[in-house]
Amino acid sequence: IGAGVSGDKLTIRTAGGAITQTLAGVLSTANSGSVTSPVANVFNAGTGAITLNVAPNTLAAGSVVQLTGSTASISNAGSLWLGTSNVTGAVNVTTTTAGQGIQLGAGLGTAGQAINIGGVLTVTTNAGAVTDENYGAQRIFGGLTLNTTGGTVTLDAARANGGLAPRIEYGAVSVNSGAGAIDITETTTLNLGAITTTGGLTARSTTGGVVDSGAFNVNNALFVLSTASESVVIDNAGQNIGIVNVQGGTNHSILVGSASTLGGSTSVTGNLTFASAAGVATTLGANSVTGNLTVNSGGTITVAGAVAVSGNLSLSSADAGASSIT
Repeated sequence: IGAGVSGDKLTIRTAGGAITQTLAGVLSTANSGSVTSPVANVFNAGTGAITLNVAPNTLAAGSVVQLTGSTASISNAGSLWLGTSNVTGAVNVTTTTAGQGIQLGAGLGTAGQAINIGGVLTVTTNAGAVTDENYGAQRIFGGLTLNTTGGTVTLDAARANGGLAPRIEYGAVSVNSGAGAIDITETTTLNLGAITTTGGLTARSTTGGVVDSGAFNVNNALFVLSTASESVVIDNAGQNIGIVNVQGGTNHSILVGSASTLGGSTSVTGNLTFASAAGVATTLGANSVTGNLTVNSGGTITVAGAVAVSGNLSLSSADAGASSIT
């Protein structure tokens, strides 16, 4: 695309060749439709690559983009909705104007648009929110990476409509949201990669557990929920978390690398082991554990609230001081 292309909506297809643009090949539209009748802009390269992040595109804010190809990359000044997409490799979606967000999915009810991506989906905003529509399935097998520079992240389609909720699978999820709060729900086990936020993190699975595969820097509260038959396992010794709250599940194991509090919203139906790295203090808030609660602290242990444990309570402090447990 070597010259500007504009219209009410855009449809660009090839027979398997790549779709690319030069700096002059700006894509622009004036109409994004509505929530009930979104206008779709179709970019279908078959087995070819889509590269539409060179020119300063001005698709109407809230426009739906549908991508088909081997890989895809698109940027836009205004907000974008990622609609029906089938990409075998990586996808990059970016909004450049401050406060303009990106939505995963589009359409209501049976018109929900599904996303299938074999590689990593990378979403980048300039303080814009990242959200999702509640009706289309999302299968992002390579992982999800979100960079919002302060924008909030709310991906809750997996729980929004109860038994009618679409299936949501992300692979490992990494987020850098600055001060933006993060709320992510997955249908299957939620794998948390590198997470950086001062706004707090809520992580849920509707049918599985919650695990970690990257380092956390959560200078606020972490709230993790799993189904009744599954577990939360956070075991990276370098995790920096202010407050940890755990709900549901069976046998949970949490390991932190910073002074942390087992928070007052903790309510576990099974067993919970809470540990901290060498020299790191632990605080117990008011919490409830139906099974056994085991606390292995690398530093002191402070009991700051009423701890209700139906099973056995075990407190172990590596601190040699006389008041290592108070």
